[in-house]
Amino acid sequence: MAVLQNGVKPWSGLGFEISWLPIIGLFVTLASAYRLAKFNLDEEQQTYFKGLPTPANTLLIMSLPLILEFQNNDIINQIILNQWFLIALTILSCYLLNANIKLFALKFKDYSFKNNAMRYVFIMLSVVLLIVLQFAAIPVIILVYILLSLLSK
Repeated sequence: MAVLQNGVKPWSGLGFEISWLPIIGLFVTLASAYRLAKFNLDEEQQTYFKGLPTPANTLLIMSLPLILEFQNNDIINQIILNQWFLIALTILSCYLLNANIKLFALKFKDYSFKNNAMRYVFIMLSVVLLIVLQFAAIPVIILVYILLSLLSK
């Protein structure tokens, strides 16, 4: 191996280790790009989404540092800062983005309660959760969105 003038071998002895955890986080970006490419080519998704919409997934991921900063709950902080929780959330997030699960869209053709009951219930429940739980409500709202979509079948 070649040695530089100062006696250091290239790519060795740099004084740091490369962590694999940030590389796992890159999978969310790749899964989001794949989901958006599929969405742009799919003509079926007019009144519903196949898989978790990318903006909803972004809200889920971006809520984590907000929860850490503003909720001041040691138990929640320990969970969010656990690397195995983050890995599991990344895997689940990548799956939900591209799963063949029909999730309702918040598109209103009319504003009657009869035709949009689930949308109105979801919006009202989301507002209440945001008032009560603040930033911690965001993951709960995403979960409620998925559960309501599955129950509506």
